[in-house]
Amino acid sequence: MRHRLAWFVIIVTNKPCLILLDVDEAKAKEEEAMKTKLLTRMACWLLVTVLLAAWQPAIGVQAEATPRARPGRGVPLPTLTPTRPITELIPYTNPDLGFSIGYPADWKIEETTEDTVTFTSEALLTMAMVGKAPGIGFSVTPSVLSSVIALLLGSQFGDVQITSTGTEVLNNIEWGIVEMTGTYEQMPLTMVMFITLHEEALYFVVGAAHSELFDLRRGIFRAMMESFRFLSDVSQPTSTLTSTPSRTPTRMPTPMRTPTRTPTPTPSPDCLVKVRILNVRAGPGTIYPVISSVRAGDALRVIGEAYNCGWLKVVTPKGITGWVSGNLQYVTLYRSCTLIPAAPIPPTPTPSPTPLLTRRLPNCTVVQDAGWRDGRGELTVINRRGQDAVAVLATPDNMAVVSFYVSTGNSCTMSGIRDGTYTFYFASGEDWDSGRSEFTRRAIYFRASNTYQFTTRDIPGGVEYTQWTITLGEGPEPVEMVNKGQFPRLR
Repeated sequence: MRHRLAWFVIIVTNKPCLILLDVDEAKAKEEEAMKTKLLTRMACWLLVTVLLAAWQPAIGVQAEATPRARPGRGVPLPTLTPTRPITELIPYTNPDLGFSIGYPADWKIEETTEDTVTFTSEALLTMAMVGKAPGIGFSVTPSVLSSVIALLLGSQFGDVQITSTGTEVLNNIEWGIVEMTGTYEQMPLTMVMFITLHEEALYFVVGAAHSELFDLRRGIFRAMMESFRFLSDVSQPTSTLTSTPSRTPTRMPTPMRTPTRTPTPTPSPDCLVKVRILNVRAGPGTIYPVISSVRAGDALRVIGEAYNCGWLKVVTPKGITGWVSGNLQYVTLYRSCTLIPAAPIPPTPTPSPTPLLTRRLPNCTVVQDAGWRDGRGELTVINRRGQDAVAVLATPDNMAVVSFYVSTGNSCTMSGIRDGTYTFYFASGEDWDSGRSEFTRRAIYFRASNTYQFTTRDIPGGVEYTQWTITLGEGPEPVEMVNKGQFPRLR
């Protein structure tokens, strides 16, 4: 028989949870309703004892107690120290709670209560809590447990976001898994909760870390979960977990250490790349050449800084030493700038001279034709200025009718000029940019003082039309210099 849960409210205080349920008794058996109440009460107890307690571990105090010297960098992280490989776990047994688990050698047992044990690593901003809740009197799957916890979290805590739920079997134990994110004192935190039911008691393991470091710590939490055992499932006495090698249990062996294979510490990153590609330069500035590049997620070792950490001297994963920008848009720095030594700045490179472009068009190339060349008039331009020129014939309202390129020492005749009165312009200079229709160097603009009239008329035996010849650089035609804004626009 299915039952309908119409509504529920959970009030979380330092007292036990008050749970108000409105169940459609007409459609639910009394036994099923009792199980629903007990299961919800258990989830509520877990919220009170774990979430509100575990969300404020020693890692929050550590971050608040060591502010960064430079403002504007957000909530600081302490300097990260090397950690031992996650396979080196120290066995821990709690007979009262009925479980055993391994934890990293450089962690410590922060607190032990009658129903929880907390492990922390302040240097890594990481913690784990293992606990046991009272029995609920009936069996329920880990999948249902994780779904209830996710539902309660999502409805009661606005700053907690559920990112994933599911189940997984680790060491023959089926766990419900809820992963979530939130904040504490402006610090982003990510937490994963493993939940299971054993002998009608609820067991949970919670791992929490700074959100930017969580993926780096995920392997630690998984190694701890793979070492988790219920003492009732271990055939050997619990004391063998910490005894001599001759009595090492088969399900959780003590790590073997040999002098010839000393584990190499894995250093935590000083800096992580945030953008897709970041240039590595020979010095602290964009004037230095690019010598390599790094990608998003690459861990960099910081060995120096310049300009108050505006630039960082780093060693890349490929072993290349160079400089990257310290802008927080590009990288995340996990060390205080005051603790990074100032690095010597290489000499500023001398820029290589850029060769000057001298782009030219072939003589008599038409630059612009407005479609007015349907007459009989002709215009010849002779260029003796010592620089290439562009000749322009324009209407009285300054619209270019035709313009053409006349290289120095050459002439060009443009035919088909329509009858009318025109103004003559020309520009001279060096390096013609066809895209912008202008000279890029030593450009100068002129306008003829006189206007030029073109006419066509029939005469006995033929047609008479106007031909004009203009010589640039010499000749009687008066010209005046104009600015670029007065020159006809060439499209």
